[in-house]
Amino acid sequence: MPLEPPPARAYDVSVRFPRTIVDEQPFGDTGTAGATVGRLVGGETLGRLVEADTANSLRRRTEHWANARAFTIADSMITHSADGVTALVPLYAITEGTAVVRGTAAQAVGMSLEIEPKRWTHRLRARFGAKAIETGDASFDRGWHIGASDESAAHQVIDEELIETLRDAGCWCRAVYDGGKIEVRLDAERLAGTHILSGIEIVLLLARARVQTSAYR
Repeated sequence: MPLEPPPARAYDVSVRFPRTIVDEQPFGDTGTAGATVGRLVGGETLGRLVEADTANSLRRRTEHWANARAFTIADSMITHSADGVTALVPLYAITEGTAVVRGTAAQAVGMSLEIEPKRWTHRLRARFGAKAIETGDASFDRGWHIGASDESAAHQVIDEELIETLRDAGCWCRAVYDGGKIEVRLDAERLAGTHILSGIEIVLLLARARVQTSAYR
């Protein structure tokens, strides 16, 4: 059942980032090569040293990117705030291909919401009559699955800007909203700053969404 167009919103600032060349550089460029050398040379101890060096190199590259973007780094977290909400990126959760971005909604809604690219299991359930939540954007609805415990509240959280941001993420991503707690998981062949920016944008958009109380009573 398509969602009705969400009400117009007026926010203080945009959460979208213009991309620059620094955002396109993969964090793990040297890490893969180092791991390969470790396998070729052999030795369990050497392998652990190479793995540690790869992790340190990955963290340095990530921190260098965050500093270039003027993000705050504190308590092993990259943080960015906009319009009264904050996105957190744990440095310890970043690998050469994955990252997690978390946040908390300004107005917590008592619902669960999951948005992710469609898998064969979603399509199979749809064949057997499972109800699908649709946005009305046909191309997005073909490629993305939306599951929510409250369709009316989901309608107010998912707007055109969020749809566009998800579509432009440039990697696999899954956004989960659970009672106001938000988590976006990113998976890319070669994780780069542009992917983390997308995760931050998605978290901020979900976190600042306003839902009328009557929508989820």
